[in-house]
Amino acid sequence: MDRAKNGCKRHVIADADGLPLLVECTPANIRDDTVFVAMLDSLPPVKMPGSGPPRYKPAKAVGDAAYGHDYIIRQVVARRIHPLLAPRSKPGQPPVSHGSGLGKVRYVIERSLAWLASFRRIAQCYECTGASWQAFNDLACCIICAQRLSKIERKKIAA
Repeated sequence: MDRAKNGCKRHVIADADGLPLLVECTPANIRDDTVFVAMLDSLPPVKMPGSGPPRYKPAKAVGDAAYGHDYIIRQVVARRIHPLLAPRSKPGQPPVSHGSGLGKVRYVIERSLAWLASFRRIAQCYECTGASWQAFNDLACCIICAQRLSKIERKKIAA
């Protein structure tokens, strides 16, 4: 693996419908698991449908093998979140069989990443500073949320 690569990487936490809740931009040579727990801790409160207080943490965390380290899984469990993280193979052990069964639910985050990539300005990182690319990603998430809200409002008016 090339750890000296240039560029930027986007990490996204989304709800069960694919609505992006949190986006974090890092250099491309940062491992995925280094920002995961910090992102879980910095999630904004989300008002759930119906009554009750806002929810501060998700019920489940879904991720690929980049997030499947034992220490990450232990930290997720310590936060009382059910981990659906693909396990990593252990050193000296045969590789874990391909396919963790997460493809049934991971398409949601893949769709969210595709929505973000559809914005031409942030499809690739051309910015001089990471802060400006982070701001464009935040703006794209706001636009996605506004589009979803307008779709819900149109359904309410039509009904």
